[in-house]
Amino acid sequence: MPRPTELEVLALLIERLVDCPDPAARERLLVEALLERDWAQAAALYHPGGDPEQAPWLPRIARGPADLLPDGEVVRAVASGDLPEELPLGRRVLFEPGASCALALGGFQGETADLDHLEALLAAASVIEDGTPGEVDLLDRLHAPFGAAEDGDGLVLEPAATPARGAGVLRPPLGQPGTDLAALLGERCAPWFWALAQRGIDLELVLDAESSQRRAPVERAALDGLLDEVLDDNLARLRADATGPGRVRLDLAWEEDGYLLRLSSDLAAATPWHLPSGPRLAACGATSRDHAGVLELRLG
Repeated sequence: MPRPTELEVLALLIERLVDCPDPAARERLLVEALLERDWAQAAALYHPGGDPEQAPWLPRIARGPADLLPDGEVVRAVASGDLPEELPLGRRVLFEPGASCALALGGFQGETADLDHLEALLAAASVIEDGTPGEVDLLDRLHAPFGAAEDGDGLVLEPAATPARGAGVLRPPLGQPGTDLAALLGERCAPWFWALAQRGIDLELVLDAESSQRRAPVERAALDGLLDEVLDDNLARLRADATGPGRVRLDLAWEEDGYLLRLSSDLAAATPWHLPSGPRLAACGATSRDHAGVLELRLG
């Protein structure tokens, strides 16, 4: 099968940004995706630390060597128009006027055309985060760098509506004990959306409303260890062995006796799934099985 084109991968990543259920996971997805493409050696998303034109901007998430990145004062100067976006020593700051975030790059090593992709991703992230009122057609916003848009429906984001899956989930009260498993899955899936997209594989995370309002009665460290084996081990094997087109789906639902997490795929190379080890399951009070090619994990 032919590998997906740059534009196809970009469109899929924008779709994943729209669907991502957690703002922090969405930012991580954006930053890690551009480093995965070798567009830069370091990247960070900055937000205003006060008055956008007076106070230094603050990093929300950063990856790569910190000494390669412009600091918050430089980001402020670019956002206010006092400095150009292209800076010495391979540093760049991409900022869309009126947006509440800026993308800082260090050791930029892409081509000039790659900046179009980065600006498109930043524009998409800004639309999603800022919740622009009304209906926003992302292809209308973003197609300019790629020439005329092809005929067909655009990717439409309606911030006032509840997306079909993931985004805008209700969070449990802060005082409720345990771990927000829905948010944790969003964070853990973030780098895999992009990594699998490069192989032509679409990763879909589906959260039902009830699971998004519950907390797992387990410490995060134990759940991270379990997800290392359920998610990372299986998806890393899939990335190495399979080529799309194909789909991987991760469903989280709440049943009467607890969570049900299901991992499935239409790719033959996905199965049989590797089940988590006994100690990992015991640490979370969980059970697992491979049921007709679907990995099922139950967590009380």
